[in-house]
This record gives sequence, structure tokens and C-alpha cells, in this order.
Amino acid sequence: MKITSSLLKKRFFLGIIGFLLIGLCLLSCKKDKADEPREADVYVAGYAGNGSTEIATVWKNGAVVSATGNSHYANAFSVFVSGADIYMAGFEYNGTKKVAKCWKNGIEIFTTDGSQNAHITTIHVSGMDVYLGGYEVNSSNKGIGKVWKNGTEIFASSSTQNGNINALVVSGADVYAAGNESEGSLTVAKCWKNGTIAFSMQKSVFSDIFISGADVYVAGYEYNGAKNVAKVWKNGTVVFNTDGTKDANANSVFVAGADVYVGGYESNRAKLWKNGAALTLEGLTESNESSVESVAVLNGNVYTCGIESHEEDNLESYAKIWVNGKVATLAGGADGKDAMAYAVFVVTK
Repeated sequence: MKITSSLLKKRFFLGIIGFLLIGLCLLSCKKDKADEPREADVYVAGYAGNGSTEIATVWKNGAVVSATGNSHYANAFSVFVSGADIYMAGFEYNGTKKVAKCWKNGIEIFTTDGSQNAHITTIHVSGMDVYLGGYEVNSSNKGIGKVWKNGTEIFASSSTQNGNINALVVSGADVYAAGNESEGSLTVAKCWKNGTIAFSMQKSVFSDIFISGADVYVAGYEYNGAKNVAKVWKNGTVVFNTDGTKDANANSVFVAGADVYVGGYESNRAKLWKNGAALTLEGLTESNESSVESVAVLNGNVYTCGIESHEEDNLESYAKIWVNGKVATLAGGADGKDAMAYAVFVVTK
């Protein structure tokens, strides 16, 4: 067939159009890919019901990877991942008492003696060292806030007042712990550094702690005489607070660069704030009580876990996780409900 100049021009023109379309498609694909969360493994600690009891559970990307047995009531309040190892901490009921426990890859590595109620609220792994924080009731029936390192107690709050360690973090050679302790009729929030009080706040509770460089951020609430006010303190100075007209609590704080993320609740509704401004959390029903329990940030993506109680389902609790505000319900028990999520930990795949 004879190819005319007009046909060549037509083919050339079509080729240019095709090239441009391919280029636009590639640019669009790159943009879509950039908008997606980068690959990460998301670990969540809590419990899942099996129809007869609650089982301490860790989910990885929505699937169960670590859980206690099916016979004893147990909860996991904290999870920490170090290399290939998954640490889960909380308690397991022995028939008469709650026994504080820590599991590594599903194997128990720490336990209190079971003679008194105790539980682990928080865990931090630094190199080969495993730090645990929580409480243990003493012979005078006082709950004593404690920190253990590799199974050995290294700090305890007053033996005459009730206390608890709600969060801890290790930065270099320093161990920071946050919690609360009773002083007479008052509940006093306290932040300890290497066992010494760094700062405290009356009529308050410290729920979480985060270290960013030389700065210490603590989240919790302070009672204003009528309501609990959610607050974050930076080196002892308030840098975030709700307006005090509704009961609120800051359960978690995470600092990423110049941005401060706070998770908690206000008027029994889950809240996530960034630099003081509320962010949208999808999939929540206004009539259901809910709470953000933990927040973590990785590569610009915000991972949040918490709880929603479904009013239409006899207040059954559902463990939930949000990624950049979009919700996914974690698997619960055999019927897909009766679960809670207390802590989220995120690592790059």
C-alpha cells in the first residue's frame, strides 16, 4: 500500500496524542500513589470477646497476630514492636485477681505473683531492655504505681496512697513516666523523670507522655471545678485545652515535627485534634459514645484507634482504627463485635 504524506501526518499526530495521554496517565497515577498512605504495618492492642470471655489481643493490619488463651479474662493495654518482636502488655485474670503480664511473640515473659490485683498499662522497649508501667496493690490495699525494667521493679509511687503509671517512654538514659497519685482527697497528676517528680498538677490525671527532642509533652485532663478539661502540657506549660464547657480528656499525644496531635473525647464523643483544631473522624454515629484511645503518626499519615459503643446493639463495644480519618472496624469476637482498642503502634514495612 502506498503511504501518502497526509496519512503519515495523521499517524504522527495520533502518536503525539497517545504519548501525551500516557504521560498524563503516569502523572495522575503518581499523584494518586502519593495521596495514599505509604506502606506501613499497623499494630493495635486491646481485647476481643469470644462469646464467653475477653481475650487480650494484638491485631496487625486488622488480623490477629497475638492473643491469650480462650479460658481466662484478659486485656492488652499496650503494644510495642521492636524488629521482628511483638510485645503485648496488660493483665490476665487468675480466678481471683488480675495479674499483670507481658507477652513477647505470644509467650509470657513477665508476671506479678497473682496475690494482689495488678496490671500493665504501658510498655517501652529500648535496645534489649523492656520497661513496663502500671500498678500493683500492696498489703495495705493501696494501688501503687510501678515501673519495672526487665522484670525488676525500679520505681514505685507512695506506699500509702493510690497511684498508677499510665504511660512511660525511654529517651537515652532517661526514663519518663506519667500517671497520677492520690494526696488526701485530691487526685494529683505527676510526671516523673528517673523516679523524681519533674512536675505535677492537682485535680488532674496524666494519661500519656511524648518526648520530642528536649521537650516533654504530657496529655490528660484537669478538673476546673465543674468539668474535666482535656489538656496537653509542654514542659509543664499548657499548650492545648478544650473550652471547659464539656467533660473531656486527652488520652494520647503524638508530636510529628511542628505538629501536635491529640486524641481523646469530648462529651463522650471521640475527638482528634491537630494543633488545637478538630479533625474529622468518619464512621461515627452521634448517638453512640466513643473515644480515641491512641494516636500515632508515620510518614505524614495519622493512625488512630479507639472505641465506639453501639446504642442500637445493647451498647456493645467495637474496636476501631482510623487512617487519616477514614475508619475501619477491627475484627471482634466470633460475631464480629465485643472488642476494644487501647493502643496503636505503627512501623514501616
